Amino acid sequence: MLMPSRDVESIFLQPGSLAIESFRPATLNTLLGSCVSFVLVSKQHQLVVVSHMLLPTTEKPNDDEPAKYVDKTFSLVRQYLKRSSIPENCVEIKLFGGGEMFKTSCPETVGMRNIEMSHKLIDDYGFRLVARDVGGPYYRRIQVDLKDGACRVDRFHVALSSRRAT
Repeated sequence: MLMPSRDVESIFLQPGSLAIESFRPATLNTLLGSCVSFVLVSKQHQLVVVSHMLLPTTEKPNDDEPAKYVDKTFSLVRQYLKRSSIPENCVEIKLFGGGEMFKTSCPETVGMRNIEMSHKLIDDYGFRLVARDVGGPYYRRIQVDLKDGACRVDRFHVALSSRRAT
């Protein structure tokens, strides 16, 4: 069980953020609803990358907050790995989030679209998916141990209610 000691730095990852960290004694935390987060780990390179993505894609080619989007974030991380000479087969990836936050008549929720885009890019880029906890009527608290990339996921049930525009 991951629980930070009082001597270990604890970092909160805001929505639309990306953290690239070397192994060190610290924890990184985030909260997910319909957003998705991946934790990419290269033990060989002592690297942990954690994202918190809000939407599957953007139409803006030069968006000033690319880490908000699944497609842009995966592209940024892939570019970083190439610049750092880290092959995709040297990393493991874990995927979390994409919960259903509201009852809706729409067949595809934002969470579902985030999950689908993440799975597509994981496959396209050749990353090895080693763990996932996605979908369902849950929000999640994610805690990542930066000394090795181990993850703890706490799920909380969402009482789905209809959301009405007023």
